[in-house]
Amino acid sequence: PNERTMALRLGTVTPRNLQTAALSSDPAVVQMALEHPLFGAAEGLSLMHATAGQDGLPPIRQQLEFLSKHPTVEPFHLSALMGSARNSSPEVLQQATGVVSRHPQTPDVLLRSMYQDPVTSHADRLSILQHPNVPEDVLSQALQAGITIPSAEAAALANTALVHPKMPPEEIGKLVRLAADRGGHVLPIAEHALA
Repeated sequence: PNERTMALRLGTVTPRNLQTAALSSDPAVVQMALEHPLFGAAEGLSLMHATAGQDGLPPIRQQLEFLSKHPTVEPFHLSALMGSARNSSPEVLQQATGVVSRHPQTPDVLLRSMYQDPVTSHADRLSILQHPNVPEDVLSQALQAGITIPSAEAAALANTALVHPKMPPEEIGKLVRLAADRGGHVLPIAEHALA
């Protein structure tokens, strides 16, 4: 590892060297690679597409470090990570989903896809519903789930969607009218909307 960190300081470092170093199992080597001035969006994309690090394990730690610290992170990096995570273990997919569902640059298309994925956890769905880029149709879908499914989880999704600034006011109006007609499990959701 010391040789690797020293090599990264040389003026002969290539983007390929940086891509390889970013997949190292040594956190110091990864950090040096990510902080190198030649490590840009293309090298980040290569890292997001990687399915194995130099140790043979999924490079989720290195990928998440890039997403959390690098100034060149773009929405396509997040989409690429989710693509590679879907082809990995359930644990890697869960880690990636947790971070991507909260990342400020996650695009609406990816949030929709993650929300509708059956393996997305309830906690990650709640994070998606709080994201500023969440599409209105996903908010409406969450509200519809709370109306049609009498469960605590569905009510939590609906209540989270209701407080989002993008929630269309007409959806709230429909909910209040429905609660007045139907009552039951819909009534607490409507009361939350009016609170």
